[in-house]
Amino acid sequence: MTSARLASIALVVSILALVFTFMDPSGSSRAAESSAGFEAPAAVDPRIDALSLRLEELENSIEGLQLRADPLPSNTREPAQSQSAATRDLEPRLAILESWVKSQKEVRSVLLERIGKQRRADDEEAQMTLQSWEDQAKDPTSTPEQMLRALSRLRGQRLADGSDARIPVLPELLHLAQTSDVGNVRADVWRQMDGVTEPDLLTALLYAIQNDTHAKSREEAAETLGPYLPNAEVEAVLRFAKENDEDDGVREQAGESLTKRRR
Repeated sequence: MTSARLASIALVVSILALVFTFMDPSGSSRAAESSAGFEAPAAVDPRIDALSLRLEELENSIEGLQLRADPLPSNTREPAQSQSAATRDLEPRLAILESWVKSQKEVRSVLLERIGKQRRADDEEAQMTLQSWEDQAKDPTSTPEQMLRALSRLRGQRLADGSDARIPVLPELLHLAQTSDVGNVRADVWRQMDGVTEPDLLTALLYAIQNDTHAKSREEAAETLGPYLPNAEVEAVLRFAKENDEDDGVREQAGESLTKRRR
């Protein structure tokens, strides 16, 4: 039952109460007595006052019911409006968040694909033999990165005759170091040839430490020259680099190579 219907019923009840109040126990009405010439006794006045008070109470109850029957009073509409405004403010933020989540899913997909490719490549490399790495280093179609990768796989390995596995690919790697215009490529060749003491490598290292414009390449050459000591020419070049090279790293490495040899 709605509040509006309750209010209507309450109003009807109050009217009926007033009607029955003016009825005597025998069933005759006050209006009938008045028409017969009878006057209402004075004792009726307090009862009328009581009924008036009761009527006022009923009217107040009806007003309360009507207020509750109003679906959206003014004091409750404002929070609803504020909530609607807050929802509108959140919509662009939600759109940004959804866009960010979508982009992160795309990045995750790309990363998973790259990881999968790398794992497959690693599995393929694990199956390669020393001969396969040697062939890759010698292959004229190999990129510098592939040649350096092959050299890193051959480093520390020995062939069946006990020789260093890097020696067979030395000509190709020397050619790469002497022709590459990328300083880090040249430096990586010298670094990974550490421990090899072939004459052709010595000649290339002596030239690099004195003439290479890339400081890291000169520094790596200074380190790889260390195992050639004692050698008068090597010692003289290293000492000159220690005292005169413009790069701190080269000077320090040249001095360290000389110190290691004296120990």
